Amino acid sequence: NYGVWKVFGQVDPIDGTDAYSVVAFVLAILFVTIANVLLLNVLVALFNVTIQNVEKQSHRIWRYQRFLLVVEYNYKPSLPPPFNTLWYLYRIIKYIIEKIEEYRQRQRHVASDTIAMNSIDSNEKNVQEEFKITDAMQRESAIADDYWSYTLKHGKKDQVEVALEKIERRLHDLYKQIHNNNQVLNYDQQ
Repeated sequence: NYGVWKVFGQVDPIDGTDAYSVVAFVLAILFVTIANVLLLNVLVALFNVTIQNVEKQSHRIWRYQRFLLVVEYNYKPSLPPPFNTLWYLYRIIKYIIEKIEEYRQRQRHVASDTIAMNSIDSNEKNVQEEFKITDAMQRESAIADDYWSYTLKHGKKDQVEVALEKIERRLHDLYKQIHNNNQVLNYDQQ
C-alpha cells in the first residue's frame, strides 16, 4: 500500500483493481508533485505578504530607532569617566542659566504689564475704569464658562435621551417579534 492514500482515508483495499500498477504509481507521483508545488506557492505568497508589511513599516521604524540613538548619545557625556564630572558640571550650570533666563523673561513680561498700567494717566478714575474693565471681563468669562458647561451637560443629556429612546424602540420591536413568534408557535401546536 502507498502511504499517501492512507492519509486521505483509503485504507481498505479495493477489489478488482490493481493498486500496484504503473499507472497508479505515476498518478500518485503526479498528485504528490502538484500538491507540493501548490503548497510551496502558498508558502512563497505568505512570505511575500510578510515582507511587504515589514517593508511598509521598516523606514518608519528605522527613523524612530535612529532618533532614539541620537537622543541617547545626546544625553551621554562626551568625556571619559574621570573627566565626565566636568561635563556634568557644565550641564548643571547650563540648566541653572536656562532657569534664570526663564525667570527673567517672566519678570520682564510682568514688568511690561505693570508699565502699561502705570503709563495710563494715574488719575483715580482711569485706574478704576481699568479695574472695572477687568472685573467685567472676569464676569463675562464666568458667564461664558457657565453657558458652555450648561450647554455641554444638556447636550450630553440629549444624547443619552436619544440613545435610551433607540433602546426602547429596539426592545419594543423585539417584544413584537417574540409575541408574533409565540402566536405562530401556538397556531402550529393547535
